[in-house]
Amino acid sequence: MPPAAPRRLVTCSAFLLTAFASGCRWGVEVDTPLRASTDAASAMLRATPGTAATAPADNGWYPLATGNSWRLRGNTTLRMVKPGQPTEILSNSDFELTFDLLCQEGGYIVERKRERFAGGNEASSYTRLRQDRDGLWQSAIPAGPPQCVGRPALATEHSARPNTMLRMPANPALRSAVTASLADLDRKLAGWGGITAIPARPSGEDPPPPGDLPRLRYPLRPGSEWIYQSFGSLSIVIAVEAHETLDTPVGRLPAWRVRLDRPGIFKPGRDRSHIWYGRAGYLQLVTHLESDVIVDGVVIGYIESDHTHYVESIQLSEPGRFAPVNR
Repeated sequence: MPPAAPRRLVTCSAFLLTAFASGCRWGVEVDTPLRASTDAASAMLRATPGTAATAPADNGWYPLATGNSWRLRGNTTLRMVKPGQPTEILSNSDFELTFDLLCQEGGYIVERKRERFAGGNEASSYTRLRQDRDGLWQSAIPAGPPQCVGRPALATEHSARPNTMLRMPANPALRSAVTASLADLDRKLAGWGGITAIPARPSGEDPPPPGDLPRLRYPLRPGSEWIYQSFGSLSIVIAVEAHETLDTPVGRLPAWRVRLDRPGIFKPGRDRSHIWYGRAGYLQLVTHLESDVIVDGVVIGYIESDHTHYVESIQLSEPGRFAPVNR
């Protein structure tokens, strides 16, 4: 059998799914993995979309203040699964992810997201955020670096995500089927960033300034749900599922588990994406997506795409905001 042909692709990072900032293939892995320090029922909740638990008093305000910083490690892994055969890893990518709240500009606080990849490659992007009693809002208007970064600092910044070699099957029919499956996975991730539409809001509320999108809607409580972004008949929906305590390298942190959903695109029971937020900020992301590999009308397996972000360090400028739970 001839060797599998490598396929070159660019590994992108984005969020809503970075907590709402960009979007292609990305994720995380840490030496001490985050986990909810609850019982088996909580573990089932984390893996099951659409579940909820009782609400604590914490309403989840985000620590939006200049000087705050988070460092996480990310991992993205693509695998091909075929019945009766060993699982094949198509790609596995690790990187470091940092979020820095730099300065105020035009009523917003500017957040810089910086990715550092193996080999020294780096990429930076910027998001404008604001917060009020109704929620945490992200400007959908594309924007470059703020003036507070300064020209000397900008001169050292560059966007150079590495090319990742993705191993593809040598068989033409199977290679074509895998390519179609990867395109379907990209479609599921599309729309987390590059936002232009204004999401719907409940009647009777004043609309947000043009271009603002709700990352979080206060008060956070299990069962609350809102539209993050609309694409005609399709939407990105956010729902609060539960309040948990995460074991992290910096301590046990209380956090809200938030589910991201794309009704009509995500397949129930197969596709799921969760983010953990707390008063200490953005703490964790776990996303699992699947897409069938179809050859001549027959499903022969599927591609699974896993993305994770785990916090490693937190720096908050506001006294008292970072308060790990006592063991």
